Amino acid sequence: MNSSRRDEDLAVAAAKWDAHHGKQGASSAWSWWNEPAIFNYLGKLVCGEPCARSEDLPVLAIKKHCAPDVPFEHALSVGCGAGHKEISLLQSGIVRHFTLYDISKEALSRVRVRAEKARVADFVRLVCADAFQCERGKFDMVYWDNALHHMMDAHAALAWSRRRLKRGGTLVVNDFVGPSRFQWKEELLAMCNEIVSYFNVPPTCRTDAKELEKIDPTEAADSGRIQEALLRYFPDALWIPLGGALYFVGFTGKPVKFTPDSLVHMIGLDARLNAAGIYVYAFALAKKA
Repeated sequence: MNSSRRDEDLAVAAAKWDAHHGKQGASSAWSWWNEPAIFNYLGKLVCGEPCARSEDLPVLAIKKHCAPDVPFEHALSVGCGAGHKEISLLQSGIVRHFTLYDISKEALSRVRVRAEKARVADFVRLVCADAFQCERGKFDMVYWDNALHHMMDAHAALAWSRRRLKRGGTLVVNDFVGPSRFQWKEELLAMCNEIVSYFNVPPTCRTDAKELEKIDPTEAADSGRIQEALLRYFPDALWIPLGGALYFVGFTGKPVKFTPDSLVHMIGLDARLNAAGIYVYAFALAKKA
């Protein structure tokens, strides 16, 4: 991709995320991000214990899997969004200083407010720019949280991440790793839609990739290659599938109201699919030798 096309794509994506972070009020559609039961499930998958909030997951995971390396003196996050998890990592003492990149000014405004309220603003460096073009530093941890799937080239992003790590540094990835541009396989759609029909919600359809690209050129741009790219540049990485065939593909964005029992049932079905290798999210940890 030439630089002018890349700049145009990033400008479109930045406008989309500025609008997203500038919105007030909640959507009436169901989202797994708002369900503590989902994070209990994910916590058990990643570190053997439940967690109630999304920002607790990386804290518990890093404490379990990276204890000898904690705290990380200098960490880098690309596509930090509103920074919930990065602030949590600072508050927990896992990270001492965080450099946070995002192309959305609105997102970074939210990070600034959150950091001030949490009294960690002095330990945060905020940069509204393309990290690949600007950042040349070396870090003890490179952190990707639901942002790696927005990179246009997964191999280039992970090769760059490796260069940004100091020797012995740690890569942490918590991300969507499903098909690029949400081009679900027919088998997955059939399986999901058979299950969601029992919950009386509309079926999931394959996304129009061209329309999605117009709205946000970065959305799931190369997500389907994240696993192969990560294992190429970090062959000894720990890779933990986190499901999502149902809680994301099947139900997110739908007008569904789960009862406590039906939510538990749905999560149980998602877990069975995850155990069978059918998933769209994953958590990964790796060290640069």
